[in-house]
Amino acid sequence: MKKMFWVLIIFGVPMMLAVADETTPLVVWTDDGDVWVWQNGETTSIPIGDANFPYLSPNGEQIALVRGAYLYFEKLSVVSLNGENLRDIDLSAYPRQVIWQSETVLWVNDFASLEGALGLPYGTMLYRINLETGDIASWDMGEPFMMTINPSRDTLALSFGGVYQVDEGHISLLSLTEENPQPREALRFPAISNGSHEGHYPSVQWFDETTFGVAIPQPDAVYILREREDITISLWQIAVSQSEAMQLGEIDTRYGILLFEPPVWSNDSLGYFTHINDELHLMITSVDGQTIYHQIPFDLLPAISPVNIPTTSLIAYNQDIALMMFVTKDMPPTLWFSAGGAFLGELYASDRGVVFLRLGGTETTLMYIGVDETEPHAIAKIKYYAFFDAKWD
Repeated sequence: MKKMFWVLIIFGVPMMLAVADETTPLVVWTDDGDVWVWQNGETTSIPIGDANFPYLSPNGEQIALVRGAYLYFEKLSVVSLNGENLRDIDLSAYPRQVIWQSETVLWVNDFASLEGALGLPYGTMLYRINLETGDIASWDMGEPFMMTINPSRDTLALSFGGVYQVDEGHISLLSLTEENPQPREALRFPAISNGSHEGHYPSVQWFDETTFGVAIPQPDAVYILREREDITISLWQIAVSQSEAMQLGEIDTRYGILLFEPPVWSNDSLGYFTHINDELHLMITSVDGQTIYHQIPFDLLPAISPVNIPTTSLIAYNQDIALMMFVTKDMPPTLWFSAGGAFLGELYASDRGVVFLRLGGTETTLMYIGVDETEPHAIAKIKYYAFFDAKWD
């Protein structure tokens, strides 16, 4: 799922930059309401006017677009990568998350309509859209949720936050191979306060096609952290084929505003922030949190959270504003690349490399770098903040 950011306005026009001569990602982004496509070092634009979030299809030939005024997303459209065949989806709902199951099937959840609200609250509906037939099936899940698809695109993990001290939260699975799928509950937990009545939605991290991890903070964690005390986070593993979740372990931590940025797993380790003697550290531990491999001190809170490089043992993290580092269970912190004195923005990671935003003082640049490289490459200078999607294969 893409994070939502307030728009950062930087005046200018998109400027296309040179590309290194190696395998490059396919990147699509929105800027000032239009869509831009960067492929094989070439850039093309698709005039839309009100595009916000782009989502590439599995083979990269189509783009789903969430459209409308920012924070009031009123329309879902699909367009071919070459800008042809723009068509609107008659959803009769405010689209929120958009997930491609295949080149012809989309899954969408919604925002609820609330007149006069600043933005829209999460809705409870789930939609399956068949682009070939035009059929739209819908399910009312009864409560708001977030969703994540597995790498083989045949299972959705649904995260329900519940209501703090009223209704429990839970994680459920939805098989996409069934004509009329029904959610199967895999884990139930006390709703986690996020400072309001609506509970926090724990993030799901898929390890492979059949297994994922989820970290569950204790219900009142947000209030305990205000007192500068440690909280307990339970670590769970859930397999599609099993009827019950398996608890991996627990970690005690205190990491302030990063409360709802969950720990991240690599193939053989876990990374998370905590405070030791009031000093911020990135901990690299065993997957159950019980064995410490590295304690990495930080002077500044990082601009972005650590990410795993999928299917590898690598965890990448941001240090000293502009540096991206690698660390593994067996490898100490090692410099990957420098963004040149600028903050890093949203980042998309794959096993081939990352695409990210470089936030300079007067300009924003969309960039990429391969896992085996040490110098990032510029894709384009951005007029406004760019919401983007990318594929490396």
